[in-house]
Amino acid sequence: MDLTDFFPDIHAMSGFGGHQYGLGFDVAPMVLYVNKTLFAANGIPLPPTDRPMTWDEFREVGAAFAQKPGQYGFTHAPAIDDLISWLYSAGADVMNEEQSVSTLHLPEAEYALRFVVDLFTKDGIAPPITNLVTVNATGNFLDGNVAMMQNGPWQVLNVRKAKFEWDVVPFPAGPAGSLPRVSGSAFTIPAGTSDVDAAWQLLTTLTSTPALDIYARAGRNNPARRSASSAFEPPPANLGIVQKILAGELPGAGGHRYVTTTNWNEVRQITAQELPRSYLGQRDIAETVRVLRPRLDALMVQNTDNIRQMNARRR
Repeated sequence: MDLTDFFPDIHAMSGFGGHQYGLGFDVAPMVLYVNKTLFAANGIPLPPTDRPMTWDEFREVGAAFAQKPGQYGFTHAPAIDDLISWLYSAGADVMNEEQSVSTLHLPEAEYALRFVVDLFTKDGIAPPITNLVTVNATGNFLDGNVAMMQNGPWQVLNVRKAKFEWDVVPFPAGPAGSLPRVSGSAFTIPAGTSDVDAAWQLLTTLTSTPALDIYARAGRNNPARRSASSAFEPPPANLGIVQKILAGELPGAGGHRYVTTTNWNEVRQITAQELPRSYLGQRDIAETVRVLRPRLDALMVQNTDNIRQMNARRR
């Protein structure tokens, strides 16, 4: 098996502690979906496809749409899975490289969080969030009155239902560049499998180029193999930027491997409890981070202990 056929990010994310545990199935960076019909109706040039906009350019474009009542420039989900791309692009993260302490209180992180939250609460660029139960970024975009949406290629199948022309462009570049979250999925063989040979045959079949061709043609997501990537067909016309970003071939546009902890579900839950209060305009982002910090630090301690125990078992 030629492991170099898998995009490097998904191959790295399918391992842990220097050991390979899985084979990639799909992988993709976050991108910006753009409503071409709305851009044309407002006489606003489309964002470039050969480079990412800067954050200032992005905010300027978004503000131009927000000048009309009932029309907005941008939307995304008020969750850490979406916010992480802005953190990476600002040179920040939820935790330090050792995953031992939280880092949302650092200036780079607060700058990114404030930039995004202000789009909703101060700038009027994003639809105001008034009810977290019904908020849906894709739904907002498909309504046709939002110019840009942050999401991954896995939403292509749903956005193809849109009643307007649309495309995708690179994620905006912050102080550290355009570094949106790159994530994906992989298949593994569970420990204790009774028939390893049969499991291996299934695993290699599911992650083979022909199988990923079928998956890609269905529009589900970008396949994990380079040899299958061309099977992901338009629309949108500019979908090829996904493979270019993954291969490092689009100037100024990159990606950041989604780095998670052993207890990331708990990180998600805690941030989901606190971050929305800032999106709702109920609490300043600095106060939200102050409340989150001790709880995240406790999870980082737990994560460090989890890793220590896992390494001890392996030895």
